[in-house]
Amino acid sequence: MPAASETAKLQKKMQNCLSCLNVTLKVLLTPDITKNSHGEIKGNVIFVYDSDEREAWKTFTHEIFEYKLKSVTRPYRLLINSLIEAFEKSIYSEKEQFIEFLPKVMEIIKESQPEESRA
Repeated sequence: MPAASETAKLQKKMQNCLSCLNVTLKVLLTPDITKNSHGEIKGNVIFVYDSDEREAWKTFTHEIFEYKLKSVTRPYRLLINSLIEAFEKSIYSEKEQFIEFLPKVMEIIKESQPEESRA
């Protein structure tokens, strides 16, 4: 586990990288070997959990790439979600029409049967 001053220096270097890249995130180095991941982005903060400096830089880089990639894929996610929503509305309408049709089917069939066949 690096000393607090080393962690602070590394965190400052990473924050400077973000500033140079015009990435409006903050970085927080919180070495934690109990975490299941090396890092993550929560809100507007990149959390890096690695205690090894080399690994921390790899994780930091990975999280920046992931952050930028999300902005590239966002329009596709919005499009897909819009299509799903439209499809669900269409299916709901069809289902409602079908449900309204069922009693009519039952009534017509019942009326068409001879008296003795009706139960």
